[in-house]
Amino acid sequence: MPVSPNQLPKELLDVLVSEQLFDAQDYLKRYPDVLKSGIEPLEHFVDYGWYLNRRPSAAFDPKVYLDLHPDVKAAGVNPLFHYLKNGINEKRATSRVSPVTCDFYLWRGLDTLYVPVLQELIEASYIPDEVRSAYAVVLCRWWAYQQNWTELSAVLQQALQLNTSVNSHLCILFYAQLCLAEPKYWQAKTLKTWLSKSQFVQSEAFDVNLARSNLLALDESLSLKAQTEQRLTLINQCYSQSGLALIASKAPVLNLSVLAAKVPKPLNTGLPRVSVIVPVFNSAAYLEVAVRSLVGQTWPNLEIILIDDASTDDSLAICHRLQAQHTSPELIIKVEVNVTNLGAYSSRNKGLALSTGDYITVHDADDWSHPQKIERQVMALLENASAKASFSHWVRCNDDLIFSHWRTDHGWTYRNTSSLLIPRSVFEALGYWDRVTVNADTEYLNRIIKAFGAKAVVEVLSGVPLAFGRTEHASLTQNVRTHLITQFNGLRKLYQDAAARWHERASTPRDLYLPQNPVKRPFLAPKDMVLDQTLQAVETYRADDVLQQSGWFDPVWYLYRYPEIRVRPQDPFTHFWKQGINKGYDPGPLFSLSGYQFIQRNTPDKHLPWESETFMDENQRMTLPLYSRTRDLVVNQTTLVLICRTLNPNQERLKGWITVLKRQRCQLVLCVPDGQDEQWLESVLSSVDLLVFLPALIKTDRKQQVSLSALFRIVQANGGRIDHVGLFEAVLPLDLSEILGVCDKLYLLTEQVPTNFVASADVVDHQALLSWSRELSVTFVTSSDTRASWAYFGQVISSEMFLSNLDACES
Repeated sequence: MPVSPNQLPKELLDVLVSEQLFDAQDYLKRYPDVLKSGIEPLEHFVDYGWYLNRRPSAAFDPKVYLDLHPDVKAAGVNPLFHYLKNGINEKRATSRVSPVTCDFYLWRGLDTLYVPVLQELIEASYIPDEVRSAYAVVLCRWWAYQQNWTELSAVLQQALQLNTSVNSHLCILFYAQLCLAEPKYWQAKTLKTWLSKSQFVQSEAFDVNLARSNLLALDESLSLKAQTEQRLTLINQCYSQSGLALIASKAPVLNLSVLAAKVPKPLNTGLPRVSVIVPVFNSAAYLEVAVRSLVGQTWPNLEIILIDDASTDDSLAICHRLQAQHTSPELIIKVEVNVTNLGAYSSRNKGLALSTGDYITVHDADDWSHPQKIERQVMALLENASAKASFSHWVRCNDDLIFSHWRTDHGWTYRNTSSLLIPRSVFEALGYWDRVTVNADTEYLNRIIKAFGAKAVVEVLSGVPLAFGRTEHASLTQNVRTHLITQFNGLRKLYQDAAARWHERASTPRDLYLPQNPVKRPFLAPKDMVLDQTLQAVETYRADDVLQQSGWFDPVWYLYRYPEIRVRPQDPFTHFWKQGINKGYDPGPLFSLSGYQFIQRNTPDKHLPWESETFMDENQRMTLPLYSRTRDLVVNQTTLVLICRTLNPNQERLKGWITVLKRQRCQLVLCVPDGQDEQWLESVLSSVDLLVFLPALIKTDRKQQVSLSALFRIVQANGGRIDHVGLFEAVLPLDLSEILGVCDKLYLLTEQVPTNFVASADVVDHQALLSWSRELSVTFVTSSDTRASWAYFGQVISSEMFLSNLDACES
């Protein structure tokens, strides 16, 4: 403990401020006596509040910190004192976050923050085993997605020791994934232990059976025939318990291409026709399996529409052969050909236009459907007059019927959005699918919900896989840019949010009608998702859509920059749009809201940049907020960039340096994080040639390496070249490789020696920084040793000139 109980030591105060753990407004609101005392909030906290275990901000609760760390509580150490001195470096958790909150932010780019927190919470013996099990599942889900089998195995071992049956069915699924990827982990007794402590509801038991079927594939003691029989027995339990037909294999080895079914007698004829649209692109290897599963449906009145999307393999020939094989009036196969590749949703739209059925659904060309799938989905609508759509569930698998899911939430069997089956009246009311590369299935489903209500959509046999979706690494769902994980942060997320806002604006179902070939889009979609760039134009540009997709809003940076948001699951963009703007929060590391407002302070038009349709350049990017005293920098004149992360308490010292440097005929570029101190910025405007605002300089609660390439581009775009960079704090938010060709000298205008600067720099790779600093000419500048240090400025500014301006520098 500190010697004086009434004052926080200065070195810890510096840490408190740099970590942004003190919030004056929150402190005053939480403790009204501080306002009455007349003492400044920070001063009160330093002298009294910290020792009284008061909260410096919403981000730190002393009581929770002690509960989370019994060793600190047992030692009798002040929680904030311990955290500032040791806890930060030890990466100790400061709040008891729920498993749901951890899971929410883990998948939204904050894994470096939440993985160690989860590991600590799993090991915390004071937390009930049921809760620790939930934390373990969250971390298992992450390691399984990352395919980090060593870490997954370690967490599963921890979960196995917990005295609870909660989440055991999910652990079995993770264990099956682990063993299939790394057979060395397979042990029959481990599975038996998990099964013995498990209590399943029916849907959970279905998934466990699929996992056990996977594990049987590893059992070398079984013959292929016995293995196939036992695996089918486990899979068929899913169907027998739901009164569905059982499936069989036409070969000794279980494979998706040889599945058959013990189909019951067809239903009576005279039933409504169902149109099934099947987009086909280079699906020659799987198309027959998919169509065979449709031909084998118990619903007898089908119209199968095969749309060949300019395939380059034998797909079209197979389409025509299948068409010739089935000529029954109650089983019609139509074939349509796209001259050029239009994409899956444009092909579906073509099928919609050609369809004649009373009901319409879709089927992927590489999937297999249970023979009663369409029957069950149509009957769900016939039996419910208010229903407008139905969907069933599916499970992903490979050719050998090894089941899996890219992200195991509640299990492996989940909603099959592509199975959506609608009556023709819904199509006539809402129109066609959106012509994008991915996610139009979900958009159409949400369109139906907005138009007719959530109860109008019927879920059929939840948890029972009525289709097997083939897993292909080259598919759009597996592609990096369109992978399903981008629904949390990426293309799918941007698209989903813009679509949802379009739905919210609709007053009637007709407002949601989308024609097959719209002249303009109803809402802005990410450029990379629109196949036909002539359809990029939007009926009305919305400010929220424009900002979110412009690249200036950075959700991960935003969450790190403003940690108070993370107390519960909150969508970062929604928070910014509804609350952050009013609080002056910056949308990302490259756009300062207060900087922009400072630049616009004397203009009558106070609109924010994204409220204009024309604020973006051809790459959909806004201009970096900057102030230029002259039209352009001079190319052949020396340019010095001064970078300051925190103006207070450096502003007067920085102003002194600006005064001195400006007298030496160098072009001065000043880079600051925000425009909040308008009075100080006004006082230096006449001395700088270019003022740039860059929030990336502000330290967040993670080590980061933010590129300043945007700053360099701005300087160069204004006609200058960077010769020297001066830093006022131990922060180097630079891409270490890109600066080598831009700057020949780095000046450290700070009271730290270079080695300490390197050790405390806010970057990920200290060794790379150290190596880089040795290659570059690095000079340490301090007023305590003026002659030796300033002489290093060499040709830029002479030491004599600095000495003659010493008073000005220290003013």
